[in-house]
Amino acid sequence: MKSLISKTLSVLALSFLTLPANATLIDRGSGLIYDDVLDVTCQDL
Repeated sequence: MKSLISKTLSVLALSFLTLPANATLIDRGSGLIYDDVLDVTCQDL
């Protein structure tokens, strides 16, 4: 019984780690890309 509870809690804990992430990459032109989640602009290689 303890093993079943332990396995169930492990599965629930891991399910929270697999939630989808949403981010938008915006092309700013001249090879620059903006990430709205991290709030950074980086150069497109």
